Amino acid sequence: MNTPRPWLDLVRGLPRLLAGVSLTLAFASALPLTLDAAATDDAAGKLREAAKARARWVAEETPANGTEFTRATQAAADAFTKVELKASRSTETFVKVTLNNHGTLFDGIRFSIPKGEPRDMAWAFAAKERNLPSNWYIMPRAGEMHGFRQFFRPDGALLGAPWASSSIRHLVFAQPLTGGELKPEQEYLIWFNFYDSQPKEIYLLIKLVPVGTDCNSSAAIHRELDLRYK
Repeated sequence: MNTPRPWLDLVRGLPRLLAGVSLTLAFASALPLTLDAAATDDAAGKLREAAKARARWVAEETPANGTEFTRATQAAADAFTKVELKASRSTETFVKVTLNNHGTLFDGIRFSIPKGEPRDMAWAFAAKERNLPSNWYIMPRAGEMHGFRQFFRPDGALLGAPWASSSIRHLVFAQPLTGGELKPEQEYLIWFNFYDSQPKEIYLLIKLVPVGTDCNSSAAIHRELDLRYK
């Protein structure tokens, strides 16, 4: 049985363009979840348990550890920041979220798919280098899916960016999710691992698109999200 294959750690000070990496996410369903019940009573506790489960999975990539990490992350879903999509099935602009407020080095966002057909997704996030995650990935709040397979890291300053007044450079990552993985009336989680315990400001742009929309190249996804650079 396959276990989650998150992104390789981004080395601090780079990050590198890793377009074309193919990763598949699958979840086991029959193995028990080993969480400290006392630690799951609050948001910080659940995030800590998910962080510890991920550390165990990174140390030893066994199906049991992968399942434990998946279930611990899904159990922490209510602690993730809710991102609302508008009637256009998009955030329409970059929205700012502050993650890692509990200092757990592990946090995330969640968003819901409206009624109708399954969807693909084009999304992007941006942050100052010190706020970048070491890893990120997507999973459903319940069940299993195939997740991200590639991302694109363009150069240049984004035109019209909400962080344009900042004197500190923000790095932008754009990423597709294809194959009709986002099912109607379901909630999805994007988790992030961070290098340190400081709060992290991240800008997010999410757009749901019809299944089969061409987003599998840098030019295509930037066109879909209307991202243009100096």
